[in-house]
Amino acid sequence: MTFAEDCEREVHELHDFFAGWYAGDRGDIERLERVLARDFEMVSPGGATNDRSAVIEWVEHNQGQYADADPPFTIDIDAFDHRLTEGGHCLVTYVERQSAPRGETARLSSALFRRAGETPSGVEWVHLHETWLDE
Repeated sequence: MTFAEDCEREVHELHDFFAGWYAGDRGDIERLERVLARDFEMVSPGGATNDRSAVIEWVEHNQGQYADADPPFTIDIDAFDHRLTEGGHCLVTYVERQSAPRGETARLSSALFRRAGETPSGVEWVHLHETWLDE
């Protein structure tokens, strides 16, 4: 697989983890811990910046928040686009769509990855920037 294909696989697999986690699947939070770089930073759709520990804490705290959702909580990824690979980094964009009892949301995400052999997909998340989409 190419670096970009590894990144695409990671995007899908981590969002599958999130969908299960928020729907009540106990899963393994170590999956998230293993793929977020020590220097990871996320800019949320509202503009707040969070470091690795804040993101992990938030995800842990919200486990099962949609356990009884009807219809069930889902996350879909589409419009994946490899933007640039340079040195040991790869920049991608994708659209994340969430369906929850409160409605549907969509966000455009830009993610920066670097190679990391000890992770499930061979890459780690370095930076993530999400922007709300009005659809």
